[in-house]
Amino acid sequence: MFTNYNITVHLDPGRHQLAAQVELKLKMPHAGRELEFYLHRDLHVVIDGDKVEKFRRHDQPFVFAPDSATWQVELAQDVAAGEVVELCFDYTGTLPQPFPQGWETNRLTPQWVELGMYGPWFPWNNQYGAFTYQVKIYIDEGYTVVGLGSTQRQTDHWLLTSSRPVEDIVLTAAEGLTQAGGEAGIYVFCARQEDSQGARQLADDARWTLDYFSRWLGRRRVRAGLTVVMAPRDKGGGYARPGFVVMQGLDRKNFIHELAHLWWTGASVDSWEDWLNEAFAEYSAVRALKELEGREAFERYLDNKRAHTQGLPPIRNLPRDHKDAWLVLYHKGAVILHQLQQALGEEAFTGLLRRCLREEVDTTDGLIALISDIAGEGQAREFANWLDN
Repeated sequence: MFTNYNITVHLDPGRHQLAAQVELKLKMPHAGRELEFYLHRDLHVVIDGDKVEKFRRHDQPFVFAPDSATWQVELAQDVAAGEVVELCFDYTGTLPQPFPQGWETNRLTPQWVELGMYGPWFPWNNQYGAFTYQVKIYIDEGYTVVGLGSTQRQTDHWLLTSSRPVEDIVLTAAEGLTQAGGEAGIYVFCARQEDSQGARQLADDARWTLDYFSRWLGRRRVRAGLTVVMAPRDKGGGYARPGFVVMQGLDRKNFIHELAHLWWTGASVDSWEDWLNEAFAEYSAVRALKELEGREAFERYLDNKRAHTQGLPPIRNLPRDHKDAWLVLYHKGAVILHQLQQALGEEAFTGLLRRCLREEVDTTDGLIALISDIAGEGQAREFANWLDN
């Protein structure tokens, strides 16, 4: 059994208000009686349950949810790891617009609703593993809802479900949100009419890219169906979840990077090991662009990344919230992977990538062990040195 959320949420975009009732069946990630959850700091929260002794709030946010607060729950007695605990959350609040930290991937406005764990709008802890969910969404009838999972319109609400375990609950909504491109399992939605032509281009790029990555890396992490939502915002970039991508704008490289995350995911996102997600996705995107735009364009991308690596700190043990983390993971990490490709040769490098995916390598030590197995201890030590310098 996986942890499961049963959520009823009422959204009032005009007033920026959210009200939710959550029944959470949590598979205990560890033995004990202490639990922690993140929720947006402007929500008024009550937590109950047959095993709940007390709860309290601390203004300590999660690194990727700067507008969150931490809610600590103390159970009445110790509970064994793997046992199911039932918790009830009831909360309401008015969310500031824009969010104070400028994380525009979260908003609740009349023009655009986009909610996920970066808010976060549901009680969540990144250490507690994947979960399933059923969400009833009540919103003005003029809005269309598209989210991560299966989205269905009911008589007076929308139903968003995922029977496949995931690690986020993303929902988007707008009055003009329509399908503007895609077919045969790839669907692109946009909220602005002027984005409709770009949506069709994204659908074509998605079809080609998924085929390319499947041929190069194998089909290990490709899921049936892909939904892409073009967010009508100017900041925040894009992000990917299994079978679901949210994009800002029409940047082809960024879009392909997000599609690459359908393969490159699984490493810790709140430590330096996140380079295994981001650098591998970024280098995969640049390799795809080599096929789409030619070798000269590929070399320009690499030259640009090399230019951004000057004076950057090492990858190893770099705090994920370091001011240079983005440059290190996206630019320096991609350059190092290209160096590794040059050192190993194309056949051995592709074999390494496929083994990483097949064996679900999620630590740098695991990657170095594979390099040693494929190319010898000397090459593994040299690669480790690249990460340290």
